[in-house]
Amino acid sequence: MELSSKKRSFRDRVMIFKTEPDKKAGRRQRILYYLWQYGMLALTSICLGALLLIFAHGDYSWRGFLGYFTSPAILLFNILPVFVLVFLFYGITGRAWVSFLTGGIISSVLPLANYYLLAFRDDTLRFEDITLIREAAAMVSEQHYDLFIDLRVTALILALFAGTLFLLFFVRHKEKWVPCRVITAVLPIVIFACAVPSYFDDELYSSVQNYDHFNQWSETHEYI
Repeated sequence: MELSSKKRSFRDRVMIFKTEPDKKAGRRQRILYYLWQYGMLALTSICLGALLLIFAHGDYSWRGFLGYFTSPAILLFNILPVFVLVFLFYGITGRAWVSFLTGGIISSVLPLANYYLLAFRDDTLRFEDITLIREAAAMVSEQHYDLFIDLRVTALILALFAGTLFLLFFVRHKEKWVPCRVITAVLPIVIFACAVPSYFDDELYSSVQNYDHFNQWSETHEYI
């Protein structure tokens, strides 16, 4: 028995790292276990959402990037979609690492497209650009543009890799109770649906402009 216990990995000895809470665990231990599982998934989602802001300002001043963090509204608007997608996929798959990787990749598409548009055309991504399928295909196939991987793109790839590995090894719980998974998937969608009108509120949008670091008379800067 002693030899067997020595062979047990660190993750198998610490309850919050196990795939299931101990059967003999008390109420507080179980609460701590599930707080770790959902809390770490939420934290990695928030960190990824904040990281994606590095693509918002293109090659303009990094002071503008830091200025995003002075506005809770800007942070909320940019982090919420990542949070929703990650928890949506957690409800579907029940696996933290799968949901983070899948939701993270999907969440990165529009910020990356915006980043490349700023680099190639000094323009930001808008709704009408999303509908330009041919232009998007041209960018991807490099018919018109040479896509590049710089430090920012590398940082995103490393963040996705590191977050996925962390969740794979230390957030191992697989939720099997279907009602819980349904709630986990549906609740963030409901919250996001309630927040959608705010994304199209011109008055609110104008109130969170980062004009301390960008030119309010520039059409491009207006959307950065």
